[in-house]
This record gives sequence, C-alpha cells and structure tokens, in this order.
Amino acid sequence: MSKARIEAVFNPRSIVLVGASDTPGTLGDILRRNLDTAGFKGRVDYVNPAQTEIAGRPAWRSVRDLPQPADLALIVTPAHTIPEVITECGEKGIHGAIIVSAGFRGSGEPGVAFEAELKRRARQHGVRFLGPNSLGLLRTDSALNAACGPDQPRAGRLALVSQFGALCAAMIDWARTLQVGFSTVISTGLSADIGLGEILDFLVHDAATDSIMLYTEGVDDARRFMSALRAAARVKPVVVMKAGRHAEDAAAASFHTGALVGGDDVFDAALRRAGVLRIRDLSDFFTAALTLGAGVRVGG
Repeated sequence: MSKARIEAVFNPRSIVLVGASDTPGTLGDILRRNLDTAGFKGRVDYVNPAQTEIAGRPAWRSVRDLPQPADLALIVTPAHTIPEVITECGEKGIHGAIIVSAGFRGSGEPGVAFEAELKRRARQHGVRFLGPNSLGLLRTDSALNAACGPDQPRAGRLALVSQFGALCAAMIDWARTLQVGFSTVISTGLSADIGLGEILDFLVHDAATDSIMLYTEGVDDARRFMSALRAAARVKPVVVMKAGRHAEDAAAASFHTGALVGGDDVFDAALRRAGVLRIRDLSDFFTAALTLGAGVRVGG
C-alpha cells in the first residue's frame, strides 16, 4: 500500500492545489501557472477558503468540500494549517502530498512542534508526503510542473534529486542552454516522511529514467539509504554529490536540512562499495549531468 501511495506522489494522475491563488507573486499563483503552462493532462482542483473562483475556475473552501479525491495534494498554506490539511486529505482519500510551505524544523520551537504534529497526523491517516520546504516535483513524461520555481525542463532520461531546492532550479536553467533533458526533478525539502531511500526505489523502477543524480546534504536513515543506493546502482548509473566535506560545510548543511552529515571518509567508502560515482564539486556535478544526459555511462 505504501508503495502505491509513493507512486501517487511522484506519478500523479490528478492533483489538488491547496492554497491556490491568482494573486501575482504568491506561491499559490506560481504553482497554479506552472501546472497550467506545462500542460499537465490530469485533473487539477483548487482549494482556497477565501475564494470561490480562481482564474475563472471554481475553488473549494476545503479539501473536504472537493467533489472527488485526487492522487496528490500540493500544499502551500502556512505551516500551522498543514496538520489539519493532511487530516482532511486522509479523510478524503488523498494519500499523497507535496508540502512546499516552510516554517517547520529549523525555524524555531513552533516549527518543530508543527512538524511533529504533521508527521503524527500523516501516520494516523495514511498520507505519505514529500517535504516540507520542498521546491516541488517535475516530470516531463506527464508534462507535470508541480514546482514553485523553474520552468519545465527539456524532456530526457536523467533524474535529479536534491535536498537543496536552489540547485534544482540552477541545474534546470543551465541544462536548458546545453539541451540537456530530464525525466524527473525532485526537491526533497526536509524529508520529514519520504526519504532518499524511497525516492531511489521509485526511480530505479521508473521506465522514464535511465540514470540518477543525487545531491545530498544529510542522511537520516543511513541503512535504508545505502540499501536503496546499492540496488539502484546495479540497474542504472548513479552519481552522488554530498555537501559537508569540511566542518564549516557540515554545519551549514545541518542548519539547512536539519540532518547531520555523516563522516566523509565513511560516506566515501560506502559509496565505493555500492558502485556509485561520487562527485566532489559543483562544476563536476554539472559535467556529469551533461555526460549522463547524452546517454554516456560513467564508471567509479
């Protein structure tokens, strides 16, 4: 059941945008426009308690008021509202979510409490989610741009997964000029629920993806992550860049993601055993994207 719910997050056929807006510059408006411009063919519903119509289309006051459930809830409402939104999703039969909103771990004690309650409600109602503080998700095979920043990338066979959302946007902009395409771009955010291991499990079985690039700032469940990484590397080329090689870098990464980065020597040895190519700096990471995007296999 959990596998099917993760599939609904990364390959949805219908979406509800919670916090949809037509006010220029708001996250709800940016996401609404990106979904529309990319040409997603599935159903998209809008939820906003303050509006009955958004950009000429009906808007519902709450998830409970929707005429039918969706595969995925894309959520941009304030942090304190999200545990209740997740409850509504579970009760409505929506079992996948992407939480773009910030205001959780890393933003003080209230944010830590909001995140703990979010996780409790999600477990209670069987909702799997990406984020919070996620830039979102892009899938070119289904014309899906459920992200709050970049335009839709060129179609390709390369998947990019990053714990740093700005890197996703920067790589898409760079790749467009060099005609590098992507199958999938995933911004993990804080990984409070769906982690890197489950994302790798999805991508290794994804027919649209031939190779995987991963930028990580910290790993919470090292055993689960390494198991998925080994399995993925047996099937598809995988390259990894890890922040935090030095003490000051590790401190910065810990602050950003809320997850401590493990010892660099241990991480390096584990990647070699898994058959994964480690990238040491951003310029090489971009070069690897160019190589993999051209369909060239790389070795460790």
